[in-house]
Amino acid sequence: MATTLIGTRTTGNITATRRVLDMSNRISLLQPEKTPLVVLLMRLRKKKAINPEYAWLEDDLIPRTSATVDSGGASIVTIVVTTGEGSYFRVNDVVKNTTTGEVMLVTGISTDTLTIVRGLGGSAAVFNLADELLILGNAAEEYDVTPTIKTTITSRVFNYIQTFRNPFGASTLQEKSELYGGGDRNYQRKKVGIEHMVDLERSFWFGEPYEDTAGAVQATPQRTTGGVTNYVTTNITTLGTGGLTEATMNDFIRTGMRYGNRTKFLFASPLGMTKIDGFANGKLRLMPKDKTLGLAISRWVTSHGDVNIVRTVIFEGATYDEWSFLLDMENVAMRVMEDTQLWTDTQENNRHGWQDEWISSVGFEIKSEKTHSILKNIDGSAS
Repeated sequence: MATTLIGTRTTGNITATRRVLDMSNRISLLQPEKTPLVVLLMRLRKKKAINPEYAWLEDDLIPRTSATVDSGGASIVTIVVTTGEGSYFRVNDVVKNTTTGEVMLVTGISTDTLTIVRGLGGSAAVFNLADELLILGNAAEEYDVTPTIKTTITSRVFNYIQTFRNPFGASTLQEKSELYGGGDRNYQRKKVGIEHMVDLERSFWFGEPYEDTAGAVQATPQRTTGGVTNYVTTNITTLGTGGLTEATMNDFIRTGMRYGNRTKFLFASPLGMTKIDGFANGKLRLMPKDKTLGLAISRWVTSHGDVNIVRTVIFEGATYDEWSFLLDMENVAMRVMEDTQLWTDTQENNRHGWQDEWISSVGFEIKSEKTHSILKNIDGSAS
């Protein structure tokens, strides 16, 4: 049954849902090359969030490598390993010094000090500072009791939903003025929509997770979402003199492909693209835009895996123009509480003009940080 409305129709007394236009897919196609990460996430990797703070659990295998923290001769029967890494070892572990080739047996552990039998199947050798020690496996004695049980504990990783708002408007007279290029409102919707997307893109790369339950101005909760640079801490390669070459690129990809999927996305700065074009132009295959959500993507097939290369123009300035990122897209997602929307006519009822606003309440999720990598100092100028 229709509801009777007495008086002037305003934006405050009509059905609110009539004023909300969900534009997430349309806005992502306006200028996709400016925000490639957000475009890919919007179209392929969106997940609902049911709370402004969201979390995920991560786990890993027990580490198999450590290193010596001092040097010693062939007769030494104790070796000290990197602080905190004595917990990697069990009694009866067979360990190989990959630097010298010597194989040893662990017979006792005291914090980070291993008691060992030297030179299994051969002779002992002088070891040096920072020699790599590789745990081969455990050699149980016949009719022994159960060895020490060692497992890993899952870790909780969290992030926050951030509300992004980009309002814009004009007076009624401005709107009724005849303008070159057509009406200003539609133009501003497109332009500010792109700016809104850039805000999401920058935050998803460089943001830090933050929550203030009292807020800085309104005394209400305020949150920011963390990005790639906050979560990826293991695989960070800083190039030396000479910067990015085919050899250093291959080393970076080899490291980055150690974990996760064998097809990953390299989001390259303009400087990074220039460097890649210099040595890989004949090896790149341009993928059809109709199959890549409007993005210009080149594929480089390597022995370590396939790399989809995307030029990312927001990596600019003195710092980030020297960076590029290799992401496993199966382990990243956009978490959504309020999808990207265009709110129309959000001005006060007596305002002689109009106001629209782009709004999103979204956050970034990046799992298994070892499946992602960061490349720095592409030009080699910081060495």
